[in-house]
Amino acid sequence: MKREVTFILIFMFLLLSVSLISASEEEQVEKAYTCLENRINQSNCSALSFEEKVFSLLAVERCQNEVMLENLSNNCWPKSSCKIKSTAQAVLALDTNGVNTTKAENWLLMQTATPTDMEWFLEIESLSATTCTITYSDSSYTISISQDKKVSANAGNYLTLAQDNYWLKISPSIYNKNISISCDKSFITTLLFKKKESSTIHVSETVHSAAAGGRTSEKVDSFCFSPGGACDYEGSLWATFVLYSLNYDVSKFMPYLITMMDDDTNKAYLPESFLYFLTGKFRTDLLLKQKAGLYWEESGDKYYDTALALWPFYYESPLEKENSKSWLLDVQQSTGCWNNGNLRDTAFILYSIWPRSVSPPYGECDFNSDCSEVSCKEATCDDGVCFYDYFNCEDNDDCCNPGCTVLTDDDCGSENQCDSDLDCSIYVSESDKYCSDDKTKVYKEISDWSCDNHICVEETTEELVETCDAIEQCYVGSCLSTEDIPDECVINSDCDSDEICDGYGNCVSASLDCAEEGYYCMSDVNCEGNYLYDYDCTGVFVCCDTEVSLEICSDEGGDICANDETCTGGTTVEVSDTVYGETCCVGGTCEEEVIVTSDCGNNDGICRSSCNKDEKENSLYDCDSGNTCCVEKETTESSKAWLWILLALILISALGIVFRDKLRTQWLKLKTKFGKKDNKKRFEMPLTTHPNFSGRTLSRGILPPQLSRPPMHRPLPTHSLTHKKPEEKPKNELDDVLKKLKEMGK
Repeated sequence: MKREVTFILIFMFLLLSVSLISASEEEQVEKAYTCLENRINQSNCSALSFEEKVFSLLAVERCQNEVMLENLSNNCWPKSSCKIKSTAQAVLALDTNGVNTTKAENWLLMQTATPTDMEWFLEIESLSATTCTITYSDSSYTISISQDKKVSANAGNYLTLAQDNYWLKISPSIYNKNISISCDKSFITTLLFKKKESSTIHVSETVHSAAAGGRTSEKVDSFCFSPGGACDYEGSLWATFVLYSLNYDVSKFMPYLITMMDDDTNKAYLPESFLYFLTGKFRTDLLLKQKAGLYWEESGDKYYDTALALWPFYYESPLEKENSKSWLLDVQQSTGCWNNGNLRDTAFILYSIWPRSVSPPYGECDFNSDCSEVSCKEATCDDGVCFYDYFNCEDNDDCCNPGCTVLTDDDCGSENQCDSDLDCSIYVSESDKYCSDDKTKVYKEISDWSCDNHICVEETTEELVETCDAIEQCYVGSCLSTEDIPDECVINSDCDSDEICDGYGNCVSASLDCAEEGYYCMSDVNCEGNYLYDYDCTGVFVCCDTEVSLEICSDEGGDICANDETCTGGTTVEVSDTVYGETCCVGGTCEEEVIVTSDCGNNDGICRSSCNKDEKENSLYDCDSGNTCCVEKETTESSKAWLWILLALILISALGIVFRDKLRTQWLKLKTKFGKKDNKKRFEMPLTTHPNFSGRTLSRGILPPQLSRPPMHRPLPTHSLTHKKPEEKPKNELDDVLKKLKEMGK
C-alpha cells in the first residue's frame, strides 16, 4: 500500500514540475484558437456583435450565415444603418470565404464624394522661360512662366495665382474636368494637394511631360467614401483597402487618405497600417508608433491596435514585430484569449499575426461535386474555385437572403450578348459584365471570367485597344496565333485529379503555396516583378516572383549607426548599404551605447529607446529622456535546464523511496567494508603506559581504560588484557559486496 501511495505522490509531483515548463509559441497559439472557438460556442453567433461575427469569420470561418443575414438588400451592412466600414469588413470576410460580393462592392463605389477640406494646385515647370496655353471648360488662357518658375497671371477665374505665384490654385468648380496645357518650350506638369490651413504639401506621383508644342492633361480626380455627404475617414481606409485587395483602381482615394492622416481624430485609426499596404510607404512612420517597444495603442485598445499595426507585416519580421509577438504571448490569459476574453480582439490577433493556414481566396475544387458543401443549393466549379451566387437566388432558398430572384440562361442570351449555345449562367450575377463572342478583339479591361474562348469584359470599359490579325485569336487578353495557344487544358476536368486548369491552358497543382515554392508574398504595390496568380498567399497578399528590393539608408531618411552605437528615439529598418553590426536608424540619432546611471542602471538594466530581442521592459525602474529600462531575459534554455535538474532530483528521490530496503542493505555492506579499515587505523595506537597498570606496557590492540570512570578497588587480574578481534567475513561474501558496488557504479 505504501508503495502505491508513493507512486501517486511522485506522479503528481512530476505533473506539477512539467507544468512549469514554458509552453511553446505553437501551443499558445493553438490554445488561443481553442479559446476563440469556445467563446463563439458559448455566445452563439447570432448573439455576437457585428464585428465579432466578421472577425470570427476571418479567423476561424465561423458565423458566415449570420454575417450575410445582417445586410440590407444584399448591398450593405448592417441592415439597421449601412456604414462604409461595416460593409467593407463584410466584403473582406465573405469574399475570403468564397461568397460573391459584387453588389456590395458596387454599393461602396457609389458612396463617394469630393473632399471639401482639401486644396489642389497646378504646377508647370520648364528649364527656360516659356509661354503656355491652358484650356478647360471650352475656354483658353495664355500665361507666361519666367526663368525663376513664377507664373505671370491667372488662367481664368478657376486657376488663380498661389504660393508666391509659383502655382495655380484649382477651383472646386473644375474638379473632375480635364485641364489641357501646351507650351512653346519643353515642360512638365503635375498636381499638388494639401489640407486646408496646413503647411504640408503633397506632390502627386504622376508627372506628365511634353516637348515644345506638345500637350499634357491634368484632372483633379479625388474622392472619399461618404454615406451621407461628409467624408468618413475610417470607412474610407477600410473601403479603399478592401477594394484594392479585390483589384480595383483606388488611386483617386489616395490623396484624401494621405492628406487627412495627420488629423488628430484620424490618428486613432492608425492610417499608417493601411497606407503601408496601399502605397509601400509609411513603414517607418508605422513602426515609430510602437509604444514601449511592445505594442501599439492609438485608439485606446492596445490589442486591437497591435493586430492592425502588424497586419501588413505578415511576411516581414522587423524587430518591432518580434517584440510585440513576445509581449502578446507574455500577456495571454490562462484561457488562451486576450484582453479579458475579448472575442473581437482575440480573433483579429490570430487572423493578423497567426492565421491558421494559408489558403486561396475561394474554396478549391476540381469538379462540381467538390462544391457540395458550399451551400444547400448546387454550386459550380469554375477555374478551380467553387462559385455560388448567394445574393441572386430563389425566395425559398434558406441559404440565401429573401427577396431575390434567379437569372436564367435566357436572361444571359438577351441581356449579355452571348450566343444561345453558351452557358453563361454563372456570370449573370455580375451585372456589370457581359460575354462577347467576338474572338478578334482585346478589350481594355479583361476579367478572369470567360465563356469558352469568348472574353468576358467590363460593360462600362468596352474600349477596344487591340485588334487581332486574321491568323490570330484573342486568348485571355492577348492576340496569339493558333499554334501558340496552349491546349493542355480548357477546364479542370482536362487535368489530373490533383490539378486545375490555370486559365492559360496549363495544368497546375490545385494548391501551390507561394513561399514554399520559393517565391515571395507581399503587398500588391511592392511587387516589382511578375504576379504568380496560381500561387497562394495568406489573406490579401499576392505572390510575386521577385523579392522586395531594399533602399539605401539615406533614401529611407536615416543614418547608419556603428556596431557600438544604438538608435535612440527612432526605429531601425533593413537597407542595402549596411554591413554586419551596423543599423539604419530612422527618426532618431545614433548614440554610443552606455549604461545610464539611473534607477535602471543601478539595477542591472540599460536605458534604450526600445528593448532588444533578448531583453524585456522593466517598468519598475526609471530612465532619463523618456527611454525604457531594458533588462536581460532569462533564456528559455537556462530555465528548462533548472527544471530538468529538478526533475532529475525528484526521480532520484523517488527511486530512493521505492528501493530503500535494497539500498539500505548495500549501504550497510559498504559501511562494513570501510569500517574494517577504520578500525585498524583506530586500534593501531602507539605504545603507552597507564598508571593503573603499574607501569606495564600495553600491547597493540588493547583498549585503554576509560579515564572518566573512577578506579575500582579490587585486585587487578593477573592475566594479560587482550582485545578480541572481530570475526572476518568469508572472502566470498566480501567479493559479492564489491561486485554489487561495481555494478551500482556503472
